[in-house]
Amino acid sequence: HSQHVSPWTASMDGIAYAAIIFVCAAVGGGTPLVMRHRLRGPRIDRAVRLGTIFGGGVFLGSGFLHLLADAAGELNDVDGYPYAELYCCCG
Repeated sequence: HSQHVSPWTASMDGIAYAAIIFVCAAVGGGTPLVMRHRLRGPRIDRAVRLGTIFGGGVFLGSGFLHLLADAAGELNDVDGYPYAELYCCCG
């Protein structure tokens, strides 16, 4: 016996999830701005810069890791050697 979910409930779930994602993005994106304007000094500026660099590295690394499986499928067909993983480890 399957449980029926009404379209109204499904759309409300989507709206709730979108609101949660928006709030999390606003808090995460607004924190460095609030820190920079409320707290002054070289230590805060340095912390904000390091956080920005770390965030950029996370996005860049996750993008390359996401593409690694496709690259491995294409490059490893040549002779069976894991070239994609080798290039990934070499940086």
